[in-house]
Amino acid sequence: MAAEQLEEVPIFLAMVTSVISQLKNRLQQQYERAYPGLGDIIRYVIDEEESAARDLCFPFPHLVLPDMVEAHFAQLGLALANHPDKLAASPIFPETQEHAAQAVGQVYQSLIS
Repeated sequence: MAAEQLEEVPIFLAMVTSVISQLKNRLQQQYERAYPGLGDIIRYVIDEEESAARDLCFPFPHLVLPDMVEAHFAQLGLALANHPDKLAASPIFPETQEHAAQAVGQVYQSLIS
């Protein structure tokens, strides 16, 4: 690995950490809109699933975290898809759904080349 690439790794990890933090905040807000008063439970579930996502999909846990959180809440009977408030059930990052696979491919290629 070239020295230039080694310098990029901490930057990449800092960016992933920032994205995960933003994602967790959005998930927290979305579930609290749908289920007010359950903030502590929502935070606990999101934290647990973040840990599992990091184990499952390092260095890209943000790609699986929303689905893992949604599955966990579905097991608790708190699925957003069944919630009558459509705003609460909207996608977390609608602007990125279309381009997620392409972005992952580009990041992967930059890491291995």
